[in-house]
Amino acid sequence: MINGKFILFVLTVFISFSGCKKEELVSSLNVDLSNELIVVIDRDFPGLFNFDEKSFGYSYELLNAYAKSVGVPLRVEYDNSSTKTINEKGAHMMLFVSDHSIKEPYAVELFETSYVVLTSKKQFRKDGFKFSMENLTLDENVKTLVSADFKNSKDYDELLDKKGNSHMFIDHREPLKQAQLLGMGEYDYMICERSEAQLISSLIKNVRKVFDFKSKNQINIVMSDESLPLLYDFNRWFSEYKKGNAYTSLKYLYMQTGYAGSQLFEKDRDPLEGISNYDDVMESIALEYGYDWRLLAAMAYNESRFNPHVISNMGAKGLMQIMPIVAKQFKINQNEIMDIDVNITAAVKLLNKMNKMLKFPRSTSESDRLKILMAGYNAGVGHILDAMRLAKKYGEDPNSWSVISFYLQNKTIDTYANDDVVKSGAFRGSKETIAYVDKVLNRYNKYCDIVI
Repeated sequence: MINGKFILFVLTVFISFSGCKKEELVSSLNVDLSNELIVVIDRDFPGLFNFDEKSFGYSYELLNAYAKSVGVPLRVEYDNSSTKTINEKGAHMMLFVSDHSIKEPYAVELFETSYVVLTSKKQFRKDGFKFSMENLTLDENVKTLVSADFKNSKDYDELLDKKGNSHMFIDHREPLKQAQLLGMGEYDYMICERSEAQLISSLIKNVRKVFDFKSKNQINIVMSDESLPLLYDFNRWFSEYKKGNAYTSLKYLYMQTGYAGSQLFEKDRDPLEGISNYDDVMESIALEYGYDWRLLAAMAYNESRFNPHVISNMGAKGLMQIMPIVAKQFKINQNEIMDIDVNITAAVKLLNKMNKMLKFPRSTSESDRLKILMAGYNAGVGHILDAMRLAKKYGEDPNSWSVISFYLQNKTIDTYANDDVVKSGAFRGSKETIAYVDKVLNRYNKYCDIVI
């Protein structure tokens, strides 16, 4: 059972490690904000956490970063009255959700999200990987806890049609409080927004995601019609902010990994204690396949913070975040991907396969080889092969990481993405991949210094 004070502490540390405080863009806004930026938010707004009058969440952190750039504090007003306009509420901005792209002239789309179904591990063992919407309609004894904001989703109507006589409970409490009830077995399933599920699955270990709803929802900001300069300034700031590391960290932690909470508890151990609880397994597998186990540990840290229960929103699983398609390549049963030794072995086999496909000459430096392999692990070997072919075409070294990273970054440009030698199409994740390579190699070097 997680108490409120503990959650508040965890979320506070979580935000401090997200990178948002390390990179601030200065706004050029010339508007009187009365010494504060006032934003109206519905109390049931998805992805928002509130403890002891403190707020957390992807949308909140984004607005707080903008307020800092303007040089004023952020003030959130909670108001469930959807009939009033933002002008009547006397605020500068208002967060709202729509199930389609918005057309309002004073609105900005922040990001796209969706809803998921969580269940307890006990219920998961009963349903296995065969979960579908029909599981929610088995009989009237099935109890489903529904976050109040889900009622604004198109999937809610479909759920009502399919629920039959089973019990559905609309709940206005904090998502983490709802999840605790799910974990204790008081409910069979829980429906909540994706970023909420990410944090829940990290902090409450006996709860896991089993189903993704198909409908997408837009998280938006609408401005007062008297705040046209604010709209222009926010759009300018947001465009620049999305290019920086702070935004990458924010999106990575809240929206992509599914292990946000686990990062809070990982701290450097005493070298005498080793790196993680899985050192022996990693050493054994690394020795068998000819790798330094400390490299595997550095990868595991960046992939899952040594949390073997992680499932990302893309379906990557376990300690080394193995995708189902990779498991299939190595004839691994989908039900076994999460096993520690199976998961690590799959990662090493993938590295070996990429190493053969990339055909590094003996003259390739160990540093370049490792960096390119790490990039392939993160981005997929197809994009690396494309970068190598582009390098050869333009007379550059296809085994140099600086050259490969250049072409990865430029595979968003039509000139390169549509080149005849490119087989995997445009690549839009270069920033994350380059950051991943740096993080893994820096941690690997650190492990080499402190652990034999």
